Order: sequence, then structure tokens, then C-alpha cells
Amino acid sequence: LAYESPRLFAGMEEVLDRVSRDRLAIISNKSIEQLSPMLDRLGIGDRFFTIVGGNSLSVIKPNRGVYDHVVAHVEAKPSEVRMIGDSEPDIELGVKVGARTVGCLWGLRERNDLEAVGADYLVDSPAELGQLLAPR
Repeated sequence: LAYESPRLFAGMEEVLDRVSRDRLAIISNKSIEQLSPMLDRLGIGDRFFTIVGGNSLSVIKPNRGVYDHVVAHVEAKPSEVRMIGDSEPDIELGVKVGARTVGCLWGLRERNDLEAVGADYLVDSPAELGQLLAPR
């Protein structure tokens, strides 16, 4: 998502299509009151099994409690979880819980920021993310 105005980055709809069989979740530190209407305006809110905003729980990412809540809710095995994000808290949480982590370089932070917190993979575009998540 773009932060200046709510729009999908080019190619993200295709990525969501490629992983449509997965149980997808969003963990954001934005309030649920900001997040839910934005996802609905973008037409993608219904693609996610669960959405956790910054005020949905008593903790926010990178606190492990957020991850535990989501994994239990989507009934995922921890070994199946991939944490994808464009900032340090996203990758820090994934590293903390042993998930495979993917840093998106078209978002908030630079390559060295995401490398420094231990991202397993770094992708330069939504197309590259789609290939990594669901190779054809």
C-alpha cells in the first residue's frame, strides 16, 4: 500500500491473485479504524483471513503476541508463516518468531535497513515477490 494516498503498488493485485489460496493476514501498526476502510476502498479487504491494526490488541509489532494471535487465528503452522514487510518492525517480528522474512524494497526503508534486521529475502518489485511466494 502507498502511504501518501491509498492505492495499490503496481503489480500487487497480481501477487494477491497468485497467493489467493493462502490464508493471508495483515498486521499493521495503523489503527483498525484507518486500516479497514482503506482496504475496503482498495477492494482487497476480503482477501485477508484476518486484519490486525495497531489498536486491535494490547501489543503492537514487533511484539511476539501479535504473531501468536494471528497464527492461532489463521490456524497456521509456524513453519508455514512468511512475514512480508517494508520496515524494521515487520522483519524484526518475523526474525523473532523464526518465520521466513521478505523485505519489500519499494516501501518505507532501504536495502541496508532491512538487511540490518535480518531479512531472509529482499525483493525489488511486486512481480519478484509473486515469484518468490508462488512460483509458476
